[in-house]
Amino acid sequence: MKLLLDENISHKIAGLIQPWFPGSQHVRDAGLKGRPDHEIWSFAAANGFAILSKDGDFEAISLLRGQPPKFVWIRIGNCTRETLLQLILAHHEDLLSFDADPVESMLVIS
Repeated sequence: MKLLLDENISHKIAGLIQPWFPGSQHVRDAGLKGRPDHEIWSFAAANGFAILSKDGDFEAISLLRGQPPKFVWIRIGNCTRETLLQLILAHHEDLLSFDADPVESMLVIS
């Protein structure tokens, strides 16, 4: 599972999760910094990413369009990079199961 990390998530996390989610990337490194959500959505769909974001705006797009791409919504407030990293890794198996599910388009992690 490749994750495309939205701007509201530290770009450093993309490198830290590589052993568990190889090929993951931050929107900044994909040339999408400051781009509208629909462009991020299209890029993720075209390039085999699931979007990982703390932004609820992707929920509406996910409900409207379905997948691909899949959308992982991290529903926590402000936290340290380490806390966010630990949350992602604690849900590693959930994320892989979600990725393999042919029907589900959104996963909420809190």
